[in-house]
Amino acid sequence: GRYKYVMEVHTKGETKVKTVTLVTDIPKGRMQVAKDTLIDLGTAAVGSPTAQSVTLRNMASVEGQYAVRAASKMLKCTSAFGRVPPKGSAQIEVELMASSPCELNEMLTFQIRGGRPVKVPLKAKVVVPDLHYETNSLDFGPVIVGASAKRDITIVNGSAVQGHTVMDLAEFRDVSVELAREAWNSDQYPRCPLE
Repeated sequence: GRYKYVMEVHTKGETKVKTVTLVTDIPKGRMQVAKDTLIDLGTAAVGSPTAQSVTLRNMASVEGQYAVRAASKMLKCTSAFGRVPPKGSAQIEVELMASSPCELNEMLTFQIRGGRPVKVPLKAKVVVPDLHYETNSLDFGPVIVGASAKRDITIVNGSAVQGHTVMDLAEFRDVSVELAREAWNSDQYPRCPLE
């Protein structure tokens, strides 16, 4: 659209104010995302980031500019604002990091310079993982000095998200934890999940 501005010029030593009319043509911005786009971040664990990308396409023959507006402070974008070349596209990653359980159902808005905003629905659920040990105590029985004894302990995750647990063995210097190779799934973990 065409915009007109009036600028006042004050010259030192003169009492008369001069006005200058400024006229600018901002090209009409036309950007869009694929029809029926939904940013579905699924179910995530509290404190663990989850992300998904969305593609913003510039339909105009001139460069377009955008700024992302999210209602929730838990959402961050790789590019909160940027430029998209004529007939080009931009890949924008939306990341959720929540510190407490919640559910999100909101619109992520792309403000388009010179054009209509693009709104994309976003949904996510954040839960606390349901981790528990199958036993409350481990009895090693009598162990001779210099010898070792092993006991199995099973950690169960009753939730749909990956969980993390910390075993603080600082007080027990003679106790260590091992995880057998067959006890973890290499499809889910590229390396042993025990650190």
